[in-house]
Amino acid sequence: MLPLCEGSSSWLPSTQCAAWVEFFDNMHGPGWLTCNSSSSRADPCGCAGLTCVGNATVPAPGITAIKLGSSGLRGTLPASLGQLSALDSLLLQSNEIRGSLPESMGGLHRLRYLNIDRNALTGVIPDSIGGMVSLRAMPPWARCSAPVSMAVTTA
Repeated sequence: MLPLCEGSSSWLPSTQCAAWVEFFDNMHGPGWLTCNSSSSRADPCGCAGLTCVGNATVPAPGITAIKLGSSGLRGTLPASLGQLSALDSLLLQSNEIRGSLPESMGGLHRLRYLNIDRNALTGVIPDSIGGMVSLRAMPPWARCSAPVSMAVTTA
């Protein structure tokens, strides 16, 4: 059974709530500089650095922005990140995120702003990123057409 969100997030679709819980757990949420309380895990819309729009009656309700740059995140991005279908901004720069970008990120068709610079990401940018047709701003390394190592950390 998928977890249900609580508090100001109780209206979130269960798939988005489950994706947030997995993100919070994978990124060691209790150790973050912001949005680190135990209630942030079950109530993402009440978390500083996140924006939620809508309610259960809006066509695309959900978490629309995760802005947790320089917040002490560490870990790997979960595949369930692709379930955050309303996501417009994903700003996770200057953290300790490692591993590779999940293929599922290509399903974030509403994503316009992406910044994952200054992390410890490795691997090749997944082909599915080409499905992110709304992208407007992303780091320069991601604008290449050839496979690029994401271990480009600029401290």
